[in-house]
Amino acid sequence: GLGYLGLNNSFAVEFDTWDNGSVDGFNANHIGIDQNGSINSLARVNLPIALETDNFSNWLTANILMDMTSGSIDVYLEGTHFLSYNLSGFSNDVYFGFTAATGAAVDEHYIDNWSMTIKTVPEPGTLALLGIGLLGMGLARRKII
Repeated sequence: GLGYLGLNNSFAVEFDTWDNGSVDGFNANHIGIDQNGSINSLARVNLPIALETDNFSNWLTANILMDMTSGSIDVYLEGTHFLSYNLSGFSNDVYFGFTAATGAAVDEHYIDNWSMTIKTVPEPGTLALLGIGLLGMGLARRKII
C-alpha cells in the first residue's frame, strides 16, 4: 500500500510513473484516484502526456478540484480534463496529502507549488439556529414598537 494505507476517509490522486502490472493496467504513465492507501485505483486513465522525462525538465501543472458537498473530484493536467470520480460516502472530515512510492526502484517526485481553498458547508443545525435567532429578533422588535 501507499504511505497512508488504512487511513479511513482518505484519498489521493496518483500520478503514476511505475508499471505495477495488472494492478494499474500494465501502464507506467497514468493518473488514478486512490482511497484509504490502496494502490488499486478506483478510477484510472492512461495519459498521452509523459509524466516522467530523463532530464526532469518537463514540469507539469495539475489542478485537482473536489466538491465536498457532492463528493466529486476532477483532475486536470496542463489545462485538460482527464479524470472524474465521485468519492461518495465521505464525511466532512477527509484526509489528504502527498505520497509517492516506487517499491525497490528509484524515482524523483517534486511538488513545486500548491494551494487549497476550503469552502465550508454549514451544518443543518447551524442554519436552524440562525433561522430561529433571526425569527426571535424579528418578534422582539415587533413587541418594542
